[in-house]
Amino acid sequence: MKLSFVFQELHDFYLLILSQQFWGSKLEAKSGILSSYVIELFLPSIYSHNPDSTAFPPIRSLSFLPNVFEYAWTNEAYDEDFHDAARSSAKTLIEVAQSEGQPLEGVPLYPNYAIYGTPLKDIYGSNLPKLRSLQSKVDPKHVMKLAGGWKF
Repeated sequence: MKLSFVFQELHDFYLLILSQQFWGSKLEAKSGILSSYVIELFLPSIYSHNPDSTAFPPIRSLSFLPNVFEYAWTNEAYDEDFHDAARSSAKTLIEVAQSEGQPLEGVPLYPNYAIYGTPLKDIYGSNLPKLRSLQSKVDPKHVMKLAGGWKF
């Protein structure tokens, strides 16, 4: 299971380590075999090379560093415990980053890492209506909904 959110600065890396240690030790007793937190080091200019509108990101003026929380466990009875831990970690870390002045409001979640159930608006922002319209024109019979991925 993966969950994504973004930081715009690396100084919160220590907070990621503390969170990973907390949840890693807590979830080990619930068949946890892996807890991994990763910060993707995207260059601030990553979205400046293309001036055209694209599905993602909905805004190109914000640079960000996607984060991945990855947990692995062996007992499906604990699925929700692990999902809740990932969401709780993300919520806490985002709140701390915002309290320290990081402007995370409106920063999109990276689609490859967003946890299931993430609202599409949190990923695609103001592009969502256009994407839904495009989907209805290109795939009116919803064949692509049979595949994995985000459903428009």
